[in-house]
Amino acid sequence: MGMNQTADQQAPSVFDGLPELLRDLRHELLPRVPWRAAALWGVALGATFVIRGAYDIFNPTTDWALRSGLSTMSGLAICFCAGFHSAWRRKDFGYGGAVLMLAILIAFFVAIFGGVTSVLVISTFHKLDVARELYWATDVPLQAMVLLGGSVGAIGAAIALGMTRFRARTVLQS
Repeated sequence: MGMNQTADQQAPSVFDGLPELLRDLRHELLPRVPWRAAALWGVALGATFVIRGAYDIFNPTTDWALRSGLSTMSGLAICFCAGFHSAWRRKDFGYGGAVLMLAILIAFFVAIFGGVTSVLVISTFHKLDVARELYWATDVPLQAMVLLGGSVGAIGAAIALGMTRFRARTVLQS
């Protein structure tokens, strides 16, 4: 800028492109996200956390016994089925992975919201240390959900894709 120019011109901002980005997300990306396919799996996976948390309020788990193992295995089975089912229907591994990751994200929010709600509802009928129970209700292991559940779901999607290709090859040969 020279000495004779006015300082009326504003420098570009980092946020100048934000309205365009939000519009593109809303019109192009969000319609492509498999919400309907992932919603059922996400709610089912989140429910495993809520049910176990509500049950642990009345009967606390003192060790990693059978009950803890069963709830963990049921969550992993839901992840496997989410990957398997979505990859089987579309015959696409990437779609299976997208549905699975979205289901895990939905489950994370369902587990937190449902856990907090269950603690608040139970606290109206049963004497609880609400602060302690709310802490445990919001302690949802997203990293474990993504790493373990994502791995098991990817295995499910890979098996489904392998089965559809084997089936297609068998049909072509007969």
